[in-house]
Amino acid sequence: MDNKELYLYGTLMALAQEQQEAISQLTSGTLGFFGKSRIQSRGREIGKLAAKIVKYKNQLGNQNVNETILADLESIKTGNFPKKYSENIVDMVKNYF
Repeated sequence: MDNKELYLYGTLMALAQEQQEAISQLTSGTLGFFGKSRIQSRGREIGKLAAKIVKYKNQLGNQNVNETILADLESIKTGNFPKKYSENIVDMVKNYF
């Protein structure tokens, strides 16, 4: 992954982690009003970042963009990324592709 991909994936994964934490708080009943209002907009932002990653992969000339992205996410899942993310977060991100 180049620097732009690291930035895009890092931002995407951070948003997904925040989303998962918010959903956990929502199910436990500890999420406040502002947290509830952010869930939907955060989901839209995750979708926009996923689209940016697809667009960037297309610009790089990748033939099988989805396969490349899934391979990148598996690499992130196994710890080949500057920050470690749980399998749940990586699996949630896969749903956007």
